[in-house]
Amino acid sequence: QSMFPSVILEDHMLNISRKINPGDSYPFQASKSDNVNRFVLNFGSPETLSAKGLPARIYEESGRLMVDLSAVPKETTLRVCDIMGRSLLEKQLQPNTLHSVALNCKLQIVIVTLLNKDGYLSRKLLWSEY
Repeated sequence: QSMFPSVILEDHMLNISRKINPGDSYPFQASKSDNVNRFVLNFGSPETLSAKGLPARIYEESGRLMVDLSAVPKETTLRVCDIMGRSLLEKQLQPNTLHSVALNCKLQIVIVTLLNKDGYLSRKLLWSEY
């Protein structure tokens, strides 16, 4: 028995989300040039994981914070803070766009939140300076 109701694997390269059960496997091809943040594991119930509302993606690529709002039709606030809650960045992002944002901070865990009238999405990223 798992201590989590569900584990959802997100493959950002193939744009796939899949529920993972004990004993499941996920076959994939990888290369050294793949983004190190290709995979994300989300823990919780499927209802909790999907209740946040925004069909957006947040990830790091080549030292830039990538915010994919391609499927988000409203202006969205981007907030980035450190693990202590100190604000590192806040800005408005245009809808239906893939944004590349400079984030100048040292190696640390950052909390990235997207918020608009339709909902929110929050992710933790291990950020390393480039």
